[in-house]
Amino acid sequence: MADGRGLGSGETAPIEIHFQEIFSGEHIEVSAGGTVLADVTAKTRFQTGLAHIERLRLHDGEEVTLRIPALGLETKAVIEVARPYLAVTLSNGRLNAHSVATCPGYV
Repeated sequence: MADGRGLGSGETAPIEIHFQEIFSGEHIEVSAGGTVLADVTAKTRFQTGLAHIERLRLHDGEEVTLRIPALGLETKAVIEVARPYLAVTLSNGRLNAHSVATCPGYV
């Protein structure tokens, strides 16, 4: 059964996780449902504000956990197919993530 956006209940959609500011080589685990989907080492390029883009296929409404084990930081985000870009930042000792509808721009 479709969810109103043309995506069937068992189907996945392309999602981009944009690791932005201010990463300095941290190891980040991306997981969903207890399964690690990606291991990322992110280091922000100060000229662009981008550290890494991770492309995954995920379900609408799926909860993703982002963890930096070495710093004991974790945040969760719910995937929204209508907002297929997840912007992730490390700021003031906090790992932050929010969905956006349009691809973030970089210089």
